[in-house]
Amino acid sequence: MSASSLDNLARHRELDPGLMHDLIAAFPVHLKASLQLHSGIDWSAQKPTTPQGVCICGMGGSAIGGDLARLYWEPQSPMPIIVVRNHCLPTFINDHWFVIASSYSGNTEEVLAAVSEAAQRGCRRVLALASGGRLGAMAAENHWPLIQLPGGLMPRAALGYSFGTVMMALAQWGIAGNNPAMLVANVTKELKAAADLLASRVALLDRASPEATNPAKQAAVRIGGRIISVLGASGTTDVIAARIKSQLCENGKALAFANSFPEVTHNEIVGVMDLANASDRLAIILLSASDDNPGVSAQQAAFKRLISDQGIPLIHLKGEGTTRLERIMSLVQMGDFISYHLAILNGHDPTPISAIDALKKALAAKAQ
Repeated sequence: MSASSLDNLARHRELDPGLMHDLIAAFPVHLKASLQLHSGIDWSAQKPTTPQGVCICGMGGSAIGGDLARLYWEPQSPMPIIVVRNHCLPTFINDHWFVIASSYSGNTEEVLAAVSEAAQRGCRRVLALASGGRLGAMAAENHWPLIQLPGGLMPRAALGYSFGTVMMALAQWGIAGNNPAMLVANVTKELKAAADLLASRVALLDRASPEATNPAKQAAVRIGGRIISVLGASGTTDVIAARIKSQLCENGKALAFANSFPEVTHNEIVGVMDLANASDRLAIILLSASDDNPGVSAQQAAFKRLISDQGIPLIHLKGEGTTRLERIMSLVQMGDFISYHLAILNGHDPTPISAIDALKKALAAKAQ
């Protein structure tokens, strides 16, 4: 399909009956709305005294909100924050850990199993994030606080809610100090500023913006029809690389992988360079932020020089904004729009995830 098809608004409307475009464009709206969802919880009654760490249980779109929150808080927090994508918890999780169970539907098998295990271990502080489902019922049964997420969305399109609520919960718990009120005020201010920045960029990236001036459409054209490697930097953009990879797979219906520097320079670079004679099969998205480690920045620059001679398309995305949170969120937004435009370019409806649905059906049939 030609690149000009991305400027055909009728084609967008035809291929996007589930309105994924509108949900991506509403990301900053969801981010601001998330600031109100935690207000019904008595946080003073829930604050743990000596947490050994924070464990966030989730899968897919629900887990990435926890990962992004970890990315934000790790440079400030004296306690470890981990994200568990599994049915079971690591052995070291005990009753002194703070556990967040995040499942947008409330019915994610792995999350339900992991939080049940947390309850069995006597974990004293469990917070549930869900739009309802079995997790919502478990929260009521176990007297866990529940942050009720708005329903009716695909989990990957609810990131503004899942990320914002985890951010506010960790601030309320004093994740980075003994002054939760100050943390809440600071995070609220930063989230609002980030949402405002994202809102100002929607018109540049959305379907009404022509391909000639739209960097998200331009990126989709360059990676169309290729296997995509999304490369971030450890500790700054590695989580974002994973999010973009997932969106390219789910929305764009493309095969994508994610890795991060410096690990890339110890293995993946060999495979990439070996594709020099098949440059039409691969595209690379490189992510960077102003707070990347200088050693990583030097590695990325050298990597770009090597790739430039191989004919492999490389798109270098840099975080926008003045704060760490703004840079994180701007890269997430860019990846979301690229994935949407890639779907339209290739003639796909970005919303259905039929392969995942088929796998779940097969698993359910086998269990009967």
